[in-house]
Amino acid sequence: MKNLFKKSLAFLVSLALVLPTAAQPVSKNSGGTVASAATVNSASDFVIENGVLTAYKGSSAVVTIPSGVTKIGEGAFTFKSIQEVIISEGVTVIGKEAFDACSSLSKVTLPSTLTTIEKSAFNFCKKLSNIKFTDGITTIGEEAFFSCVNLKEVTLPKSVKTIGSMAFGYYFNSDISWDDLKLSGFTINGFAGSAAETYAKNNGFAFNVITEMPTVTTTTTTTTTATTTSTTTTTTTVSGTQNITDGVLVKYVGNEKVIVVPEGVASIGDNAFNGCSEAEKIVLPNSITSIGELAFSRCASLMEIVMPDTMESLGKNAFGGCASLKEIVIPDGITTINESVFMNCKSLTKVVIPESVDFIDGFAFLGCSSLEYITFPENVSEVRVKVDSTCGLKGAKILNKDAFISSVAFRYSERTTVGGAPLITYYKLDGLTIYGYTNSTAQKFATESGYTFVSLGTAPTTATVTTTATTTTDTTTTTTKTTTITTDTTTTTATTVNPFVTDGNALVKYNGTDKIVTVPDGITNIKAYAFQNCASIEVLVIPEKVVEIYAFAALDCPLKSVKILNAEAEIGVKSLGYYLNAVTAEYGKYSDFKIYGYAGSTAEKYSAVNGFEFILIDEATPAQQLGDFNGDGSVDAGDASEVLSLYALISTGGVAGPTDEQLSFGDVNSDGTVNASDASLILSYYSYVQTTVGEIKNSEEYFLSY
Repeated sequence: MKNLFKKSLAFLVSLALVLPTAAQPVSKNSGGTVASAATVNSASDFVIENGVLTAYKGSSAVVTIPSGVTKIGEGAFTFKSIQEVIISEGVTVIGKEAFDACSSLSKVTLPSTLTTIEKSAFNFCKKLSNIKFTDGITTIGEEAFFSCVNLKEVTLPKSVKTIGSMAFGYYFNSDISWDDLKLSGFTINGFAGSAAETYAKNNGFAFNVITEMPTVTTTTTTTTTATTTSTTTTTTTVSGTQNITDGVLVKYVGNEKVIVVPEGVASIGDNAFNGCSEAEKIVLPNSITSIGELAFSRCASLMEIVMPDTMESLGKNAFGGCASLKEIVIPDGITTINESVFMNCKSLTKVVIPESVDFIDGFAFLGCSSLEYITFPENVSEVRVKVDSTCGLKGAKILNKDAFISSVAFRYSERTTVGGAPLITYYKLDGLTIYGYTNSTAQKFATESGYTFVSLGTAPTTATVTTTATTTTDTTTTTTKTTTITTDTTTTTATTVNPFVTDGNALVKYNGTDKIVTVPDGITNIKAYAFQNCASIEVLVIPEKVVEIYAFAALDCPLKSVKILNAEAEIGVKSLGYYLNAVTAEYGKYSDFKIYGYAGSTAEKYSAVNGFEFILIDEATPAQQLGDFNGDGSVDAGDASEVLSLYALISTGGVAGPTDEQLSFGDVNSDGTVNASDASLILSYYSYVQTTVGEIKNSEEYFLSY
């Protein structure tokens, strides 16, 4: 494994081990051994959703997983300073990276109900030296115990059927070669002919044959049960197949071909029907309002599901991998079609999307190779459809005439290497026709992308007509009648739209096409996917007031550089410099991406962890010049363009006026505002710099002469 993220994580974990930490309070128990005083967990320490422990917020050194938990979710304890974890009976799955980088974790107690340990679950748990696996575990994922350098021996039960690559016995060597090395003397004990023996032989580890598992002593512990709003839980089993708890169908365990969920069930829980390969038809009652994540995922034989109009939400990947599902009618109450909801439904030929839908995630229909036509309702304001090379889409109807359409929508990508550097190439779909209104963004997109466009006519608009009728009787009465009619119009009004979509102090989305973008003054955090697929941006400037940049903020945005002016800004995972390959579903990095920041800043740390070039902004860096409106270090045509864009926004009411910072660098003629005159002067200075031989005035001196 040459994964740079893992290598960088190893560096951080190693650093954490040598930094001083606060001493843990201790007390002596009756047996005379030293135990942590922080061993009692409260319900508020855990975030639990439908039986999945998604996050731990406590500070105890010893953690007991509450009863009722069936899965420890992805990353639930990542980087936590816990020393011991007792996983209670009932837990069946330890999720991906659940205890990743818990560098103080030295003791783990596994339950007899456990079946699966997912990828990297105990990655970099360097103090873990012993773990007793219970009979019943079937799957140990890739790198599950990678870089557990003190775990020198494991004993595996016969029930284990699958062991992923580098699950045991490997570590990352950050001191010498930055390679993955084998642990010297690592030994596996297991049954003859088992997966354990195969893994040992394939990886060159010592293997000892056993005939029975060593006895595991079970300690009875008192656990704290995390609850939400109710202290009483009613569990019902219907026909021995549907486990229903407080109106939530938690798990279906039967093998019927036709399943009718009983009335009264309000929600289908996460993974409730996941992998039910026998089910062909499922009927949901009118009481249902939501379907959880992965609820019907991998129901390979499912051809039909009947959903009521009472539905309000569909969870991520709810029907992912339902390879036999041919047709789906989404209920009227649904407003959002989430990520991967129908991913890899390879037989899906028809989907009916109601007018209530206002958001369709780009990955919602990825891998639906048989889907030929799709309609985006009028309320959908963004079209970001991701496809792969198997996509058979022939027609897309876009009913919002002003919808933002990503430049890479309806395109699939392939990654190659040129001169050792990764290269992403986008390809358009053969034979695709775009349907939309005349003079719409759909028409513009089709023209620019080389797709056939079929007009639906002029977009309907709503007009109000007032008519006056006079009726004469004993007195004269004038009656005014107001009628709302729908008519066609050929009038086009040119407006400038603010490209920054915000929610309070958060930047939610950028819909512009500028090459150089400065996050507006007043923004304190940049949400996930805010700059996704913004193919035009080359330089992004993030001001000092921005304190958090969410994960995936600029995914698939081919930036050349970003300047981060807050030295302590929190920078999320893969927030900058990454793309997602729609074909392989793997993340990659833009090879020429650079980050500008201060010494010792989070920007520098992010660059080091992710392997990006970092360029230092130090005290010697010249102050931002008058006229350098975008803050990229020079006064040029790009600044003039941005000044004009701001002026257009101000003129059309898009924004109230320039901010103090914008005035400081954009009001070059000192008339108290930012307008076309300033843009003209900036272009004049740019021309002066380009054509002058010899000493050149700085911008402030130049502008003072006008």
